[in-house]
Amino acid sequence: MALKPFLLTMLDQATELCHRLAAHGLVVASDGNASIRTGSGFYITRTRSEFENLTVDDWRWMPVVGAPTTGVSSEWRMHQVIFHQLPQVGAIVHCHPPYATSFAVRGEALDGTLLTETADFGKIAVAAFAAPGSGALAKAVIDDLGATGSACLLQQHGALTIGQTFQEAVQRMERLERLAMVQWLVTAGFPAHQTHE
Repeated sequence: MALKPFLLTMLDQATELCHRLAAHGLVVASDGNASIRTGSGFYITRTRSEFENLTVDDWRWMPVVGAPTTGVSSEWRMHQVIFHQLPQVGAIVHCHPPYATSFAVRGEALDGTLLTETADFGKIAVAAFAAPGSGALAKAVIDDLGATGSACLLQQHGALTIGQTFQEAVQRMERLERLAMVQWLVTAGFPAHQTHE
């Protein structure tokens, strides 16, 4: 069945934004996934899809409650639980941006207040390690996002952002990586002491 024009436009715009994430190096190969809420369900990227070459045909619909559609991302549980428990969320992006992921590997939270552009993030916690695609990971993410969070790190597994729109979720991922870069420079990138001649 052909997609309705508004759905086609929505998925086309989301696809272009996924291309942007790949172009910025925030995701490589098939290591990311994304989703957009539509009523009682949501569209999620298919399994092993690559953001760099994503097309509208790579999106799969599945319900907010119930069994997934065949071929969806292996991370579908995480997306489904967020949409089910946080009704204000309209879109989700999961990537492995290098700087943010380095903090996730170290188990170290990010401080959103370092930048005015990310002040509303507050403290970006690190969700406890759980196997990718598992229910335990979905629970860990929900516990860290709470009712008002907009981003979290996944220990040894990248980062996740949410938004009311897909564009907002993508922009938050971009800002999250810039924040991680700045925090690294501020806390680890500068020598402990410099002598000026």
